[in-house]
Amino acid sequence: MGFFSRKRTVTFLPNATDTMPVAGVSYRQSAIRGRGIGPFQLMADPGNKFDKNAVAVYQDKRQVGFVPADEAKLWCSLVKKLSKEGTDVWVHGDVRQDGQDRWILLNVPAEDQVRAWLNP
Repeated sequence: MGFFSRKRTVTFLPNATDTMPVAGVSYRQSAIRGRGIGPFQLMADPGNKFDKNAVAVYQDKRQVGFVPADEAKLWCSLVKKLSKEGTDVWVHGDVRQDGQDRWILLNVPAEDQVRAWLNP
């Protein structure tokens, strides 16, 4: 039984008023599925050798990239907090295409909202 098969609460984050590009998609073009709006899961990646605060972005159980490094610490804190409570973190996003290249924009709550969830 792998990580994705565990029974957990799935929560789509509310108040998605901002967008955030997914980093590293140029290395994972074959993993990205479809075009248009779809669900994406955010998961902490503490074993990442480049950033202990890395947050991986998954689509259909395939890693498609990461939360940008300059925002990773905040998002890692939220994902870890919710994960400890038994909640998987999901956001809606938009797969876009320019020629052969695809890129992803996630619909996320504003930074101040995320901070408020971390420090109630």
